[in-house]
Amino acid sequence: MAGRTLLPVPDLLRQRRVELGLPASSPPLRPALGYVGMASGIGAILLAAVLIMYWQLLNREQTLQQILNDSSQTEQRVAKAKSRLKKSTTSAAKLEQDTEQITTQLVSLRSGSAFLEQLRRVTPVGISLQTVVVQPVQLRINGLAHPNGRADGYEQINAITLNFESLPAVPLGSAFVEKAQGTDADSTNFILQVGIDPSIKPTPQQLRELGADGLASRFEFLQKQGLPL
Repeated sequence: MAGRTLLPVPDLLRQRRVELGLPASSPPLRPALGYVGMASGIGAILLAAVLIMYWQLLNREQTLQQILNDSSQTEQRVAKAKSRLKKSTTSAAKLEQDTEQITTQLVSLRSGSAFLEQLRRVTPVGISLQTVVVQPVQLRINGLAHPNGRADGYEQINAITLNFESLPAVPLGSAFVEKAQGTDADSTNFILQVGIDPSIKPTPQQLRELGADGLASRFEFLQKQGLPL
């Protein structure tokens, strides 16, 4: 059996191409495989671009996470350092306060023989002291004033008040009579309040004048050590 003869396919658009000024023969069709290859290449390029962007984003995320972790660790170290500094500051302040309190007690004029001697010097002969309450910034004195040939009880009370105000550590006007009342025995019972300025300290010379040589020596020693007085 003879093979079948393929008839040529008529070109129906030939006349139209000629009218439009185009070549009479149509260009040959490109094989579909070329388009498939081109599309595959473009797809591969896009896929590679997406993978590169993903890798960059992942790397950026890891970098940011590392920075965040480092910042968190730094904040923790700073918080610990602040806590240690606060404890050290508190301890130093407490130590300084304790040292100041101890040195103040060591050289306080309102304790020991120096205070008693000064109290004796400012008390007129016509006054007998019943109680003396010593506080950090105040003295509270309860006593009896006896009249003598030169002054009555109230004049004696006025004299001891003025004597206290003449002391360097007693601010002007801070010594005053809280109560004064006569008794059946012709004496006057009184309560005297005396304010004290704790910032004013006696000198070693003043302490020696009051007979407190040991206290004066301690005062000088603490001054040489640079301790607060």
